[in-house]
Amino acid sequence: MLISSQVRVASAEWQTFKVLQTLPHDTEAFTQGLVFHNNTFIEGTGQFGRSSLRVVEPRTGKVKKQIQLSPEFFGEGIAVTEDSIFQLTWKSGKAVVYDLDTLQPKGGFTYQGQGWGLTFDGERLVMSDGSDSLYFRDPDSFALTETLKVTDDKGPVRKLNELEWIKGEIWANQWQTDRIARISPDTGVVIAWIDFSGLFDWPSLRDADAVLNGIAYDRERDRVFVTGKTWPFLFEVRVETQGISDQVHIDFSRLPAGDLSLSFHSFRGTRYSLEHWRSIDTTTELYSRESIIGTGHRVDRTLELPQAGDGFFRVVGE
Repeated sequence: MLISSQVRVASAEWQTFKVLQTLPHDTEAFTQGLVFHNNTFIEGTGQFGRSSLRVVEPRTGKVKKQIQLSPEFFGEGIAVTEDSIFQLTWKSGKAVVYDLDTLQPKGGFTYQGQGWGLTFDGERLVMSDGSDSLYFRDPDSFALTETLKVTDDKGPVRKLNELEWIKGEIWANQWQTDRIARISPDTGVVIAWIDFSGLFDWPSLRDADAVLNGIAYDRERDRVFVTGKTWPFLFEVRVETQGISDQVHIDFSRLPAGDLSLSFHSFRGTRYSLEHWRSIDTTTELYSRESIIGTGHRVDRTLELPQAGDGFFRVVGE
């Protein structure tokens, strides 16, 4: 948050990104799962009658190898283990297991509920179902071994979608947002949010489903890749940390009369409350509140300073 008139701002950390490389991506690929393996992308795509598992050449975006799922299956997240690829299905309750080298199906498992995202932590598969829960499963039997609830400082974090295991953390797309959550596998707490607003203007595709979805990690070269459903590009990104404040306390009596300019960065689709609190004598009261829907861009407001007294402005994510 930025405040004019030389007001000092206390800052908390949030994370953004820098694009290091832009690669081509198949606009017919409704990306549901993405893995970087052996210098290629392994991608799972969705939609009934169009779902697939494919191996993609990163530089050209060309499909080197592909297998189609049966038309009754809606493909979802994928994970790679030592010699296998696991692929979830949305509502069929079936996980398909493929040979890593040939992509030929070699088995499968059933499960209760929906399948969304999937990753592998080196020992167990980690699965999402669109709720605030992550499910740890044995790759040999697909038996459920642990359920982890995901929270941040505002409460449960729902709509967890595509997953990736990155340096001891679970990274998760949050469906229909431009955010990726970095989650502690020990506590379920969101360590940080990465805001990918502005990475790609996906509303221009005129498809409400063409959202950010797909995270891949190159362990050998410590590289992160992200894309979206039917996006024309896949991006190598570097995560960066910047300062932001969610509350600013101001002694109004020490500022000249006039207006105050306030700016803050918003997440697309997130609802914010801009609050103005005033302190009179020993009482602090809410003077005004404005509800704001985040656009993924900077929000600017001009605020009127009172003639006297103390108080603060704050932006609260609802």
